[in-house]
Amino acid sequence: MAGSVAPLMTAWISRKRRFQSSGGGLGLSVGAPVPMTAHSGRGGATSWTARNIKVPAKGKHRLSVEQYEVLPADRRGTGLYRLIGPPRAARLLFQDVIEL
Repeated sequence: MAGSVAPLMTAWISRKRRFQSSGGGLGLSVGAPVPMTAHSGRGGATSWTARNIKVPAKGKHRLSVEQYEVLPADRRGTGLYRLIGPPRAARLLFQDVIEL
C-alpha cells in the first residue's frame, strides 16, 4: 500500500513472456508481481515507480502495469492477501501493457 499518498490504492508491475507452445498455440509465462511505490508531485499528481524489474535478453517480453483500488469494506488484513482473495478485495482501476 502506498501510505499517505494514496491510502486506498496499490499498484503492481509484472513481466510476461510470450512463447509458442508445443501444440502450435501461443503461451504466456508470468513473473512474480513487483509492488510499485506512490509519490506525490506538484498539484496533487501521483506517480508510481518500481525498481529491479529484470527482463531477460531472449524472447518476446512485455510489462503489465496494474493499479487497484482497495475497497474499504474489505477488513481482512493487509498486504498481498487483499489482492488474491475474492473479487471484493480489490477493484482493477487501470491496466496497461508495454511491449518490449
